[in-house]
Amino acid sequence: MAQHFLLSAVVRDISPLEIARLSVEAAWKILYESRWGLSGTQCCPACGVNRKHYFIKSRKQWRCAEKYCGHTFSVTSRTTFAYHKKSLPDILYGVAKFITAVEGESALRMSYDMGIAHKSAFVFNHKLREAIYKTLDLTPLKGEVEMDGCYFHYYVRPKNKHKYRVDRRLRSNMNPNKRATFVMRQRGEPGQGAIRTIVEVIKAENERDVGALVRKYVAPGSTIFADEHPCYAALATQYHVRQVNHAEEYSSDDGTNQNQAESFFNRERRLFARIHKCAPKYLKFYANEIAWREDNRRKTFKWLFEDLLKKCLSVVQSKFWSKYWHGNHLMEDTLFAAG
Repeated sequence: MAQHFLLSAVVRDISPLEIARLSVEAAWKILYESRWGLSGTQCCPACGVNRKHYFIKSRKQWRCAEKYCGHTFSVTSRTTFAYHKKSLPDILYGVAKFITAVEGESALRMSYDMGIAHKSAFVFNHKLREAIYKTLDLTPLKGEVEMDGCYFHYYVRPKNKHKYRVDRRLRSNMNPNKRATFVMRQRGEPGQGAIRTIVEVIKAENERDVGALVRKYVAPGSTIFADEHPCYAALATQYHVRQVNHAEEYSSDDGTNQNQAESFFNRERRLFARIHKCAPKYLKFYANEIAWREDNRRKTFKWLFEDLLKKCLSVVQSKFWSKYWHGNHLMEDTLFAAG
């Protein structure tokens, strides 16, 4: 039997221990190269001018020329790590811990490993998830595309006494936080599995929302692999639809299956087993974290570390996670709205 990729020595080309041992200078150089490369120029985050700016060596900062904007900035200015309180090696260590947790990292575990409060770890993890979410590749999928929906927050605990129990199948008695994660995964070459994933959160798996999602994210003429849910039948006018009845079989004799979609949901359920709970408005960020992990499941830890670091340094400061514990919250739900 072939060895699992995560058990091989190839994947362990970097470890959180190595990152934890970095000096402040070494950590600063890693951040600099991830953000601006080795060209020797820096892009001012205020005016966007890309040139060799004046370097203030004692403060490790740059100053844009007065004829442009005169703004003073550092290697983390206007990024995910802006206004950081932890040292640069600690930040890189947190990123390394996040990527090596292949089933997802909980805030409690992160707080133990980084020696910070649970509140700080919670915000740190979500800043990383938001960076992943903001850098998604949403170009339409094509070829063979598997799709499926999975419900979360659906359980309603029955009353202790039988006479007080209600019919939980009725919509009025369902959990109001019930959401469906809808995933679309493009297949690669035979034996390669899925190569790209797009995921959205909807209220329920229905013809209107599913149709809008597929038309937006799947190129016409593609082959769709789905289960027996009736909402997929309406897609047959623009797509080649192949369905498998899970009540009878998981994979049909002609090879029709949703194994890659089920693989995604399996990892998402394991994440929720670690974090225990999630507000519905943040479900989309967790789901896209799993999509990123699934699409890059055959990449080494060093590649994942560098990729996530570049994402964090390429997006602007988080709007909702800055001063989160002062009441600056994401207020609206992140449900997909069919046009």
